[in-house]
Amino acid sequence: VVTDNAGTSVNAPLVYQSRAPSILAVGSDGTISARAEGQGWVVARVNTVSGLSDSLFVNVTRGSGPVLRTDAARVTYDRGTTFSITVQIDTRGATFGAAQVIVSWPSIFDTPGLLQLLDITPGTVGATSISNDNGSGTTRITMANASGYSGLVTVARFDFRAVASGSSLLSTRFVDFVALDQSSLLGTSTALVYPVIVR
Repeated sequence: VVTDNAGTSVNAPLVYQSRAPSILAVGSDGTISARAEGQGWVVARVNTVSGLSDSLFVNVTRGSGPVLRTDAARVTYDRGTTFSITVQIDTRGATFGAAQVIVSWPSIFDTPGLLQLLDITPGTVGATSISNDNGSGTTRITMANASGYSGLVTVARFDFRAVASGSSLLSTRFVDFVALDQSSLLGTSTALVYPVIVR
């Protein structure tokens, strides 16, 4: 659905376009099909109203295997807005014993970039260690549990304030990810990225 500046849905035919056709295909009815692992934008444009469009950012994961992701539900924030995201590992049927992940947000040295980190709340499962560098906008989280983790595992909640206009990416990355038998799960896992636009 494309909305106008007043937030009203525009009842007109839409034309769809993938900005990353090697990763995402989009049909004339708006159905999105994955072609390869990665990210891309899908644009919906109203043919009868010049310049009116909306877009959707899509992460394409591997067909199976664990996914490091967030619950971010939006891309655009107004300056001064505070918001939270929760970083999660969806094991998608696997069990892991330990993980080390990095979450990076758009910050520039000791001066906040687009986002200012307000607080981090660790997940409630197992032993968690958090090492934070506000200057580079990077947090390293290590977690381990002798009984293993499975299902949807909360790693941490991040509280941010949008402080400067611009656009960048919030990214997640596995550094180490091991099963209970100490075998690596890195080759079967996916870590997602998210655009951040502050206006």
